[in-house]
Amino acid sequence: MLPISPDIESHVREDLAAHGFYGFRPEHVILLRRVPDRPGYLLDARGELVPDPASQHLNLSHGHATMQLNQPGEAYWIDGHNLAHQFSESAFSALQRSGVELLVTHRINDFTKLTDRAI
Repeated sequence: MLPISPDIESHVREDLAAHGFYGFRPEHVILLRRVPDRPGYLLDARGELVPDPASQHLNLSHGHATMQLNQPGEAYWIDGHNLAHQFSESAFSALQRSGVELLVTHRINDFTKLTDRAI
């Protein structure tokens, strides 16, 4: 799973296709378009959660990307010709249907923490 921003999406896709998906099956390299940065939230006078107009806009981070994997239509994969294939179901469902039994998610800098046994 690679959450990518629109400004680097074409470069990531070209790189994956040019390098044979780094040994992974193309349909298992899941791409997610990162949503724009959003403000924080606060409780208004009625006790409802609303965007905080004074908040700095922040990236929703890897937790949101993990949620996107369970939302139909949020993820896609590309083939060796760099053609996109949108998942109509959730990416979790598609992976499970294709026989994947284990999915581990980490921030990119967490890969150094994986041991051979974990993989």
